[in-house]
Amino acid sequence: MHIPEPENVPGDIVGHTDGCTREHYMYLNNRVNTIGPITIAGQPVYGPDGEWLGMTPNRTEPCHYGTSFVTRAQLEKVGLTAADVPNLRVIDTTGRTPSND
Repeated sequence: MHIPEPENVPGDIVGHTDGCTREHYMYLNNRVNTIGPITIAGQPVYGPDGEWLGMTPNRTEPCHYGTSFVTRAQLEKVGLTAADVPNLRVIDTTGRTPSND
């Protein structure tokens, strides 16, 4: 199976991004320890012959937002420091490789 490079995928199919922006990290930081809605998808409904008929309704429930993990390099890429996002867990990966984790 051939997987095209991101720059060759039509933008209306899959938008290419370089990762989170400064605003994304600030949003995640501000959501820590808050309650917000989460939508749980409905379940498929099948007829007696096993044919798919539809879906049960989605339901929305409250959800507690915990922290997110981010690397120091990801923050530096968008001009932030750990002090700018005190509610996020910042991982320092300097000098780490998969073989010494």
